[in-house]
Amino acid sequence: MHASCLPTGFPGSAHAVFGFGAAGAAAAEAAAAACCSFCNHEDPEWLAALGGMQSGSDAADTVLASEWSFSVLCCDGADREALSRAEAIACELARHGHVAIVIEAGPSAAPMIASTQTAHGRDHPAHLLLPVRDRLGGIAPTLAAAAATLLSSVACRGIVGVDASDIWSAIGGPGRGVAVHAVAERGQEVEAFGRSALAAAYKVGVRPSSVRRLLINAVLPPGWRLRELDQLATTVSDAFDGADTAIMSAVYDPTAETASVLLVCS
Repeated sequence: MHASCLPTGFPGSAHAVFGFGAAGAAAAEAAAAACCSFCNHEDPEWLAALGGMQSGSDAADTVLASEWSFSVLCCDGADREALSRAEAIACELARHGHVAIVIEAGPSAAPMIASTQTAHGRDHPAHLLLPVRDRLGGIAPTLAAAAATLLSSVACRGIVGVDASDIWSAIGGPGRGVAVHAVAERGQEVEAFGRSALAAAYKVGVRPSSVRRLLINAVLPPGWRLRELDQLATTVSDAFDGADTAIMSAVYDPTAETASVLLVCS
């Protein structure tokens, strides 16, 4: 298991990412580094001022002993032992009132049909299925990108900021949601990128009519501003006009060449 813990600025709380199994551990380590990069872009002094990032067994102990955390737990769904450990830690965190979200990566589209579910108390962790169709490069890069996007939506202020309760209102509760990560092509127009992200969701079985809650997490490259973000949000959310809840967050990545988005449907 790999764990990284980022400070929140509030005593007794933490933002954290866990990885289980080889792919999950690699993804968690990369996700924590990416999240720090996003947040440092906004405020270069924040991490050092709050004591820096912890990694390893000490970080896991810190999170488990804290009063509250927003924790993302990564694993390869094909690694049953890793998945079991991720679910066990997530349940332990949830029982103590933490926000725990398991991201399970896998190639199968069969279980990726979003079904109606209602928000539930935080004594249950959230569980997201992340389809990774092309496994030639391994699942870790996509899993890392998804985890970093989700974690940064809470850990960083962002151009459009949300908090843990916002995230929970969109994806919390029993049952499995679907997380789809899409990256824009270089030079792709905003609306075209939005449509391609929707196409990726449809391809793995998401049906807009079955989606009750939608979370749109965007990572923006230099040059994108509120206008482009609004175009992206409108293109995506219009396809899910039957959803009861739609939440959006966005952070900047100064090193990104193109935009990316994580759509979470439940």
